[in-house]
Amino acid sequence: MELRWEENDRLHLVFVDGETVRKETVTVVDISPNGKSARFDIPIPEGITSDVFDIHGIHGNVTFSDTPGEEHLATLSSSWTRGSLAEIMADDLVLLSFKIEDFDKTSTEPATANFSHVGSLFNIHLKNSGDTDLAGVTGVELTAASPIWAHQADGTPAYNVVAGTFSGTTTTGTSLPFTIDVTDLLAGRTIELWGWYPPVQGGNEVAWPAINLKVNAGSAYETTEPKATRAEATGLGKVFYLFGEYNEGDMAYYTPVTDIDGNVYKTVVIKDKDGVKREWLAENLRVTKFNDGTEIPHVIDNAAWAALTTPGYSYYNNDPVHGHTYGAPYNWYAVETGKLCPEGWRVPSRNEFIKYLREPLGGAAVAGGVLKSTGTIEARTGLWESPNEGATNKTGFTAVPNGKRHADAGSFQYLGMLGNFWTTTLDDKKNAARITVNSTTTNFSSGWKDTRYGYAVRCVKGY
Repeated sequence: MELRWEENDRLHLVFVDGETVRKETVTVVDISPNGKSARFDIPIPEGITSDVFDIHGIHGNVTFSDTPGEEHLATLSSSWTRGSLAEIMADDLVLLSFKIEDFDKTSTEPATANFSHVGSLFNIHLKNSGDTDLAGVTGVELTAASPIWAHQADGTPAYNVVAGTFSGTTTTGTSLPFTIDVTDLLAGRTIELWGWYPPVQGGNEVAWPAINLKVNAGSAYETTEPKATRAEATGLGKVFYLFGEYNEGDMAYYTPVTDIDGNVYKTVVIKDKDGVKREWLAENLRVTKFNDGTEIPHVIDNAAWAALTTPGYSYYNNDPVHGHTYGAPYNWYAVETGKLCPEGWRVPSRNEFIKYLREPLGGAAVAGGVLKSTGTIEARTGLWESPNEGATNKTGFTAVPNGKRHADAGSFQYLGMLGNFWTTTLDDKKNAARITVNSTTTNFSSGWKDTRYGYAVRCVKGY
């Protein structure tokens, strides 16, 4: 997972000059093109009179104390879990800290600060593999028979920016709660839950115990075989994944679908027009190797992309950050190999897209709406440009507006407006079929395009 500086990002600073402590908040001035570095102009607060002093900083959703003598305390959000990673990032729950000791204000060289993580992210995939919806879900939590060594709010949580310690938290709780945005876990669907927690650092004495996953929905449904006790303390700056499966009253951990790069994918089950259950990836493919381990050429240059008659992939605007959200655009030559999807999965044909999705979901005029993810960019609720007409995502397919890479120009177009998916079908003119959903209608359309175009890929289970 990559973190990048964005416009209006702020740093919360504490200056320490002997016994004098002052605070300051500054906004980013300049960001590098790749977002990896940023420049801040930092005024030295009144009262910091020495030429050499220490600067401590934190980035994230914090508020400095106004109480004299507590300038070093940053009050944190009281809730550290959300229903999606996008919400975690939008709310700046991930805290990063730095320290510059013996900063010399007379130096003409700019000071450089390297940030460290204060906590880690935890991602739960919760799948209902049964035929019955689980209704009335009120909570999801990780549980253990002994303390789960991580800070969680117990009062008003705060972080001492100078000492690097927490207050208003407990580390001896035997459960970690997660926010859930739905009340029903629908049959065949997978939902995600995200949380940011600071694991306690130290030796084996703070290693996490065996962890179970519990879903509360009137009754409690809990895994009976826990994740094993960790051999050492849970680290900082990591993402920990847990995959839980509910099946008609039983809960268990399961092995997720992964590609050869190790990317993990949510899945969804949708009945085709004959009533046969078909399991789909609920995300666009983002793999960089074929399933036999061969590298797929990563083509950045526009002219080189347009000249390709062999497999290639890219990222929208050549920015890898787009890969996690929108997947990678592949040309059809990559699809043609039959080796893009994880083992046991495949790219569907045009007729299969129609039989498995369009026809059982109401036909060409409406199926796009039930496949599209919900929300709009303008309302800050989704990825689609307004109006995202008729989007319900009631299938859980979660079609996103990945746009395309042009065949002739090699340029990128229509992010936020179109969701395009390759099929395996080729016509007699050597054009390939692609499926499109768009922001302005509920249509599910099929057309024929030059095989050099870059479109997203979805996989369906089975050969």
